[in-house]
Amino acid sequence: MDLPVRRASRIVTLVSPTLENNMKLFVQDNVVTIPNGIAVPKAKALVEHNKIEMICLGRIEKEKGMHLAVQALSKLNQEELEKIHLNIVGEGPHLQSIRDLVGRLNLAHYITCHGRLNDEDLDALFHRCQIHIMPTTRQEGLPLTILEGMSYGLTTIASGIGGISGVITHGFDGFLTQPANLEELARELANVINDDELRRTTGQNARRTIMEKYSKERMVSETLHEIISVVKS
Repeated sequence: MDLPVRRASRIVTLVSPTLENNMKLFVQDNVVTIPNGIAVPKAKALVEHNKIEMICLGRIEKEKGMHLAVQALSKLNQEELEKIHLNIVGEGPHLQSIRDLVGRLNLAHYITCHGRLNDEDLDALFHRCQIHIMPTTRQEGLPLTILEGMSYGLTTIASGIGGISGVITHGFDGFLTQPANLEELARELANVINDDELRRTTGQNARRTIMEKYSKERMVSETLHEIISVVKS
């Protein structure tokens, strides 16, 4: 039913320009990109922690690449490992494999698999974290987890795939790596662990990017504009 629906539509909205050219083939150029938007949380209080807390979250499937985040930690030297703690959040068919990998690499002291967290606990964890890792190997549209991490002022290290590369400007408000490139992921991770000022400024820029371009209010406003335009035409 997909093609008939596209052809019959007055307008098609996308969350990312990734598929824009493909979609235009079927809807006579009536395509508009309206990026996802989120509710921007309150700014984090500046609190000193013993560890640099990191988060990797989402449905735990092999294509999400969370095993790469675990393996990247194994590439760090002991001094870098002692600075950090990785929080893996989510459920899915690959969760036990992740736990087994953590055990085989002797990283249980540095990684916690939380499973699913409720909204309150997840919000508290985001506020503690400074780094967000999303090493997905799947062609993504515009993952909300990217926007969430950036909105909390986290330095995000993510695969430059799909719509992700349209959100993050490498070296300014986050860092992009080639999908499944473990060495590159580990190198970027070491860089942000060892540079306090880099983490701070990148996180601030990330939050500013979300406030300016990816707020829920902006998304609703642009969506209503397109709906009203179609109704009036």
